[in-house]
Amino acid sequence: MNLTWRSSSILPRTSRFYQKSFRVVSTESRKESAQQEQEVTHDQQRDPVLSEEKKARAPFLKNLFLGRFDKDVLGFPELNKARQKNFNAAIAPALKSLMDAVDPRRTDAEGTVPDSVLKELKNQRILGGTVSEDYGGLGLNAMEQCLVAEFTGSDASVAGIVNASNNMVIQVLFPNSISAVNKYGSAEIKQKYLPRLASGQLTAAWCLTEETGGSDTTMLNARAAKTLDGKFFDVTGKKIWVINAEKADLFLVFVRIQDKDELHNPCDITSAILVEKSEAVALSPCPSAGLRGAGIQNITFNKAHVPVEHLLGDTLDGNEIAFETLANFRCASAAQVAATMRGLLTKTIRHCIDRMAFGQTVADFDMVREHLGKLAVWTYAVESMAYLTAGMTDSGEYPDTQMECAATKVFSSEKMWSCLSECLVLLGSKSCSPKEGYEQYLRDSYCHHHHGGANDILRLYIGLKGLEYAGKEMQALVKVMRHPYDNPSIYMKKNFRGLWESIRFNKDNIKLKMHLYGHIHPTLKHISLQPEAEILERLVLRFPVVIEHVLIEHGAYIPQRQMLLRRMADCIIYLHALTAVLARASRSYCIGLRHANVE
Repeated sequence: MNLTWRSSSILPRTSRFYQKSFRVVSTESRKESAQQEQEVTHDQQRDPVLSEEKKARAPFLKNLFLGRFDKDVLGFPELNKARQKNFNAAIAPALKSLMDAVDPRRTDAEGTVPDSVLKELKNQRILGGTVSEDYGGLGLNAMEQCLVAEFTGSDASVAGIVNASNNMVIQVLFPNSISAVNKYGSAEIKQKYLPRLASGQLTAAWCLTEETGGSDTTMLNARAAKTLDGKFFDVTGKKIWVINAEKADLFLVFVRIQDKDELHNPCDITSAILVEKSEAVALSPCPSAGLRGAGIQNITFNKAHVPVEHLLGDTLDGNEIAFETLANFRCASAAQVAATMRGLLTKTIRHCIDRMAFGQTVADFDMVREHLGKLAVWTYAVESMAYLTAGMTDSGEYPDTQMECAATKVFSSEKMWSCLSECLVLLGSKSCSPKEGYEQYLRDSYCHHHHGGANDILRLYIGLKGLEYAGKEMQALVKVMRHPYDNPSIYMKKNFRGLWESIRFNKDNIKLKMHLYGHIHPTLKHISLQPEAEILERLVLRFPVVIEHVLIEHGAYIPQRQMLLRRMADCIIYLHALTAVLARASRSYCIGLRHANVE
């Protein structure tokens, strides 16, 4: 895997985000910086970003609903040099050696990951990679988890187990730079479980989905009832489609607990609780179309006795824990998808080069090259979005990246499916043979649509959260425009102004006030990227006009206008993709990457 594009220190002149977040220093100041670093703690030496206090920035994608664009994002982040050196020396060789020995088709046929592979993952502390070094873990941040996901992406079952363990359980107990949530696990709980999770003595599983629950966490049937002495919970209920349940020793279970609301009325609240494996925890088979080696099982809890200290956070924190952990999972999952797409593209290109038709190789035909070009662009976009989102999370300046993670997951899972469709067209009848293994690609990629949240639900989430964020600032204007008889003069003035703006914004020669093209490499302004930067700016400027119209037109009925929400979410998803691709292409040219002009 080529990591050179993330390792250079040459910067665009306008990239304050990169300079602040990743502490790249000039040649003249390196000696002084080295002296200062001798005085910091061990964690600061390993990753200075984690120890710096940074001013929180507004959420990037949510701000687009107001027509505001954080130009520093166009600098594109990269992994800290010290961390990358450590990763390439200690983790990457072991992962590469391990995954080279894994046969995905054997894993799929046998329905389990070989014990030798799991043992090696534990020995290398990969299954507990996000555990802090203070507890014996590797302390992986978001970008390093994306790198791990790329290595393990050659086998979707292995990647699913690693991703679920690191991002769905451990991050709740000990959130590091990838998460801005509070530390839900108490000091006693962390001391009890994190060292064993880091060393591989324990493996964990994440239990949310139910037969009747779906995406609505308020519809869970699993319950946790306090015993009469108030010292324990009795957990009952059934969870389905639990990854790594077969080998897990510890379960993070989302349940409903009876509590009181703000008015002290009895109500059921979604909470998260840790349950150890015992006789009260029964496993049953859960046949799956894809990810057959990921140890997917159904779990039934028959009054599992759990100490009250195993309740994570407050009883009200369950939904927040679910959203935060899923956000972490989605980001790493996109990197895994990018690795799978890259491998599939390589196989397809090899087939097109070897296959002869009408006296020449198939790869020489223009239509074939068009298909291959699409595959390369989609793969590049998915990888760019994954690492941009991970870099924003690691920087510490963006405390809220849930929308970015959701957008990245939707785009990556759908482009994976599109990538498969294009490849199957090029492969022809070869794709129908079970011996070739393309059927497994189809089954595994289908699971990506649903694992980590259904894409349609995520679109509604993106649309509603964005409108909620914009509505706080547009509230006064929306109120005036929805009650014209109370404010006739303001209403008329706004209508005339809106008419003029609609004419102006429909023209291609809209005035570009942000000058986004000034934040990419100067040479690229005159080569290829300036038109794309101007297109991005036009879209950003037009988007809040649409948002304002939607808020005025539909008001409180917006949650029922799901088609509108889906269109707005699609706009945001593609704005995120366009930003990531522009930023990475400019960055590649800045650091002198080979073939940067192709990017």
